[in-house]
Amino acid sequence: MSLSYHPLPSKYISLLTSQKFFRVAVVGKDPFPTSPSGIPFCKPTWGEQLRDNCSGKHVLKSLGVEVEVAADNPLYPTPEELFLHLASQGIAFLNASYHFLGKGRAFPKYLYCCLLEANATNFPIVAKSERTLLLGLAKVVAPFIEEKYPHLINHITTVIHPDTHNRAMRPTEWHAWWLPNALKDELQLQINL
Repeated sequence: MSLSYHPLPSKYISLLTSQKFFRVAVVGKDPFPTSPSGIPFCKPTWGEQLRDNCSGKHVLKSLGVEVEVAADNPLYPTPEELFLHLASQGIAFLNASYHFLGKGRAFPKYLYCCLLEANATNFPIVAKSERTLLLGLAKVVAPFIEEKYPHLINHITTVIHPDTHNRAMRPTEWHAWWLPNALKDELQLQINL
């Protein structure tokens, strides 16, 4: 079985590696099933990023980013430039796996090799993060983080995934994390755009 592979772009990895500290690392399960850009929660175009069914739109709004304003800003001709800027502001976006694992409510054990491969990229960033949010099935990496960095376990929070299906099925929990400015307020973030 061949798995679609979308690693973090080298420019993004370089920026993440050069940062000394992150306010938050937001960790999803795997790349978008359609139109992944390489950066988790980031679509290649503003048209795709601004769709209601784009989880990344809701993450950005929750962080306090006015995505419609950012989309009109010449500094960010594509969402990638915005995500690079957010990384420089101490906000990292990662995936538990950079291989697309498919839809499903469980993480197949035979795909744990994909997690181990991603951990090599993710752990140095998570180690520099004040908070790490594991979204939905990304919670499977919590034991790996606890084993390697036991002192960080109190900095890890598992939250509902921002997928709009979750908004319909578990609205109270979804709204607590993904309404505009929810993460900004929770983490006391000040993002300069």
